[in-house]
Amino acid sequence: MSGVLRRFSLATPKKTRRTSGRRPGGDLARELSGNSGQMRAADPGDEPMNIYRLDPIEPGHPDWRFSDEKDTVWACAPTAKQARDLVAAKSGFAKYGAEGDQSPWQDEAVASCVLHPIMSLMSPETVVREDGSLVDS
Repeated sequence: MSGVLRRFSLATPKKTRRTSGRRPGGDLARELSGNSGQMRAADPGDEPMNIYRLDPIEPGHPDWRFSDEKDTVWACAPTAKQARDLVAAKSGFAKYGAEGDQSPWQDEAVASCVLHPIMSLMSPETVVREDGSLVDS
């Protein structure tokens, strides 16, 4: 289980996801919440790490054929662009994409990527599924 301190479930019951008023991530949010989603850099001079939540917003887009992951994921990277690139790399784009193709995770019209400050215990360059398992193509 390298790359993650513990395996957590990030799932929120579908019935209560938008109507419950609870913070996204349910129990995990309470367990991991801190003052910000930004973590200290491992070494002086390194960029601080942030946690980003990436969600598919255009599930019917043809670029999804280039990804093994088609559901919400969280990525630990310094910037949103680097988070998108990390998810693209770890979700199978190298297996399916060819020159000129684009991963759906890199397209702002197809997938959102927002800073997710309630998460704070992910290792750099880690991508995690909603069930807490690691994405690593």
